[in-house]
Amino acid sequence: MRSRLTDLGSAVRDALEPGLRLHLTTSGRAATREVLRQSQGAHGSGLGLTLIMCRVGGGHAADLVASGSVAAVIAGSYGAVSSDYVGPLPQLQSIFGRGDVTFQHWSFLSLTQRLRAAAQGLPFAQTHSLVGSSMAAANAADFMVIADPFGQPGPAAIMSPLAPDVSIVHALAADEDGNTLVIPPQEDGVWGALASRRGAIVTAEHIVSRDVIRRNSHLVRLPGRYVRAVCHVPFGAHPGRFGSRVLPDLRSYQADSDFDRQYLTAARGPEQLPAWLRRWVFDLADHDAYLAQLGEARLARLQRRRPAVQRRRSAEDGSPPSANETLMTLAMREVIRLIRADGHDVLLVGAGLSEAPAMAARQVLRQDGIDVSLAMGHGFFGFEPAPGQSEPDGDSALMSADATEIYGVVLGGTRQHGLAILGAAQVDRCGNTNSTVVNGNLITGSGGSNDAASVCDTIVVTRMSKRKLVARVEFVTCPGTRLRAVVTDKGVFRKTRGDVPLQLCAYLADDATSADDAIAEIRSSCGWDLEIGADLERVPAANGPELSLIRWLMPDRYRR
Repeated sequence: MRSRLTDLGSAVRDALEPGLRLHLTTSGRAATREVLRQSQGAHGSGLGLTLIMCRVGGGHAADLVASGSVAAVIAGSYGAVSSDYVGPLPQLQSIFGRGDVTFQHWSFLSLTQRLRAAAQGLPFAQTHSLVGSSMAAANAADFMVIADPFGQPGPAAIMSPLAPDVSIVHALAADEDGNTLVIPPQEDGVWGALASRRGAIVTAEHIVSRDVIRRNSHLVRLPGRYVRAVCHVPFGAHPGRFGSRVLPDLRSYQADSDFDRQYLTAARGPEQLPAWLRRWVFDLADHDAYLAQLGEARLARLQRRRPAVQRRRSAEDGSPPSANETLMTLAMREVIRLIRADGHDVLLVGAGLSEAPAMAARQVLRQDGIDVSLAMGHGFFGFEPAPGQSEPDGDSALMSADATEIYGVVLGGTRQHGLAILGAAQVDRCGNTNSTVVNGNLITGSGGSNDAASVCDTIVVTRMSKRKLVARVEFVTCPGTRLRAVVTDKGVFRKTRGDVPLQLCAYLADDATSADDAIAEIRSSCGWDLEIGADLERVPAANGPELSLIRWLMPDRYRR
């Protein structure tokens, strides 16, 4: 057996060179910090890296982009997700606004499909995604729509393969030869590692014997022949969560929400971020020093499992529903209405304001004997709600997969009958949504929203304002072809399939407000000429049971 075992610093140092096309997985946060640390060393700002990632968000990937060492970014999302915040990071917005770095916007699935095509040696990848979006036009050199060569109706979208030079993957365990146990969900899986021209660097929570690998060969997704270096990196995904119940003897740990909160506070205050980076990246020699600074007590606490269910917060405390709670209640009702009417059996849960209403609707439908499976695009399927948490209860999932299986098969495959509930920065009168660029500012990107909106019915959840509901979106992240409803905190807009405009079909008003006044308020907050549906209805505010359910499930970041 050939040993590829080395330390993380040496592995990164050996790989980094000017012009490198570097693929990073979201969970490889220790590796991202090491790349950032070394990119500011001998190489300086002359590296000119092309960074390929599904999600450029937390874990200092955004700081790497802003460091001056990156010339181009190929990514599906730029958003940070924590217990306190879902949204863009200022350092990414600043570098985007200056134009110092080239950004190629893709979706989770389309990016993964390009990596997979390269790994399989195919001349192109096929996708359901991006058709009709601004991403398709912007990426015309790598994306095109052709007539289906086998005569099937509708267009066929194809993309060029995407092969990194080097990929860095974080995994649960590997042997010294690089045979790697990969536990999903993994967003883009190991396709970047399998596609990399010079091989992958594996950072592993555990270095195990070949006998352990053989006993768990069904979990090996990255054979050693594709690996250039293996590094023992415990807690390598920190501050993210990592691990699995599948191999209970190996390390699992929860997300460090306090650390995330402190980082995001620093990231949103330009004067605080340099000090944070010095403390947690540049002034530390390596990952061992990082763990020592975290401390054994903190790491031990993260390895304890969180309670599965929180105590339900009651609606009986006398406080009226907030705007967010009202929005979530109306969204929950709309999900229930559509599933009862159309029989969707999978509900894709987007990040942000859509989380709680999706899970609440599922709870209500289950009580009525209607079984709907919850899915998240990064890989969880059939999971149970995790009340008040910023991420799902992954241990309850019936299947853990990656983006190709969730978006490509569960939602987009032969048995597609899903409904997606999504957020958006903007939506226009035809139902096109934008979560990528608003007024020249980078937002969060598509993530998986375009992948979902390309293959299944969708509901968009957003607060009511002219800033959100616009006559025409600046950037089409998701065409409105499959949009069924837009739910706001003031009312519900619906449309039939196609390019027909949205119509106001339900409005919220208390007993003291007339219909005319309620509709006038909605009209004044809408960025297009309001069209009224033929069956316009007045809907009541959240009742006690609805409000209790929403408050029980709602992440803490929305309790303001």
